[in-house]
Amino acid sequence: MIATYIGTNVMMVKNPYVKHNREASKMRKILILVSLVLIIPSLASATTLVRDTLINESINNYLSDQFENHTILKKKYSKENNTLKLTISGKYLSKAELQSIINKQNEYGLKNISIQVSQLTNDRLTEKELVDYIIQYKNDDDLQQIEKDK
Repeated sequence: MIATYIGTNVMMVKNPYVKHNREASKMRKILILVSLVLIIPSLASATTLVRDTLINESINNYLSDQFENHTILKKKYSKENNTLKLTISGKYLSKAELQSIINKQNEYGLKNISIQVSQLTNDRLTEKELVDYIIQYKNDDDLQQIEKDK
C-alpha cells in the first residue's frame, strides 16, 4: 500500500478521489513519515547483514586457502572482540609458519581481526584424546545452544 502510494506520487498520477485540502495534505505527510520510519531500519539491518556475510565469506576463504592441509575442528568468530579462534588438527605448524599464515589475513580483508590458533597435531594426539576432545566440543556446543534458547 505504501509502495503504491509512493509510486503513484513519484509518477505524478493524480487521484481523482482525493481532494487537495488540508486533510489530504496531512495524510500525505503521515504516509511519507511512516514510509521513512519503515525504510531506515530496513536499510540499517540490510547493511549489517551484508557486512556480516562478507566477513564470514572472507573468513571461510582464508581458512580454506591457508589451512587446506589441516582439519579445522573449531572455528569461533566473535564480532564484539573482533577475534577469530581456531582449533586445527594436522601437521604441526612452527611459530614462523603460523605467523606467515596469520600475516596473509590482509589479503582476505581481515586486517582488523585478531586470529588465535590452537593446534592438535596428529602425531601427538592419541585416539582417546581425540575422542575426549570431540566429546568436549559437542558438550560446549550443547551448552551454547541451551544458553541461546534461554
